[in-house]
Amino acid sequence: MAVFAAGVHDNRTGTGVASNGSRPTKKAQRSRTGSVRTGHDPGMPTTTESVTNANVRAPWLLARLAQGSIAVAVVTDVFRMTAARAGLASMVYVYAMTLAAVLFLVWLGRCRRNAEVLSPGTAAVNGAWAVFAWLIPVVNLWVPRAFVVNVQRASAGRAEKGPNTALVNTWWGFLVAHTVVTGMGQTMGQGRSVPFIVLSEGLNFAAAALAVRVIQHITALQSAALSNLTSAVTA
Repeated sequence: MAVFAAGVHDNRTGTGVASNGSRPTKKAQRSRTGSVRTGHDPGMPTTTESVTNANVRAPWLLARLAQGSIAVAVVTDVFRMTAARAGLASMVYVYAMTLAAVLFLVWLGRCRRNAEVLSPGTAAVNGAWAVFAWLIPVVNLWVPRAFVVNVQRASAGRAEKGPNTALVNTWWGFLVAHTVVTGMGQTMGQGRSVPFIVLSEGLNFAAAALAVRVIQHITALQSAALSNLTSAVTA
């Protein structure tokens, strides 16, 4: 009897009816429904609302540009090693590498912003630090890897439970190995030692191929997570 004294449920409309016969306003119904379904402060935007409001999309175009520029940079590196006019070849290589680095960082920055929408706080990092960490000696041997892993973890969402970092770790291992071997070749072989050159180029090819795979993997994770959220909003 106490239940019916507090109010009854109208089966025809699906809304509550108070004991005095009056119906709650539409605003009250929306507030009540929102608080039950979301379980959070109605004044705070949910992840799905953030995705809808920000019109977030997976950066596929930037991913393709970054992948293409990395492939071009690797080809120009081989051309630099075999060209008769080393000066011109080196200049082309520097331009290609600079373009690849810029496009990769732009892609990573876009993914980082998307990751903050998908999982707030997981990939939080100062924008300037996200760039300069790649340029500071010694620091750039491990800190940037953490950025990429955090973006992957935040991008996984429901697509991965405990994201596998083997791909990122393998790519990073080849990248660091290439940097170390290249430095040793310049110091010990004056840049002319054939074994160092061959090993450096092999590591460079492997690192580039894995970088392309990392870009594909993280972008696909974000695409799947954002698609699921968008479907949940429109459902």
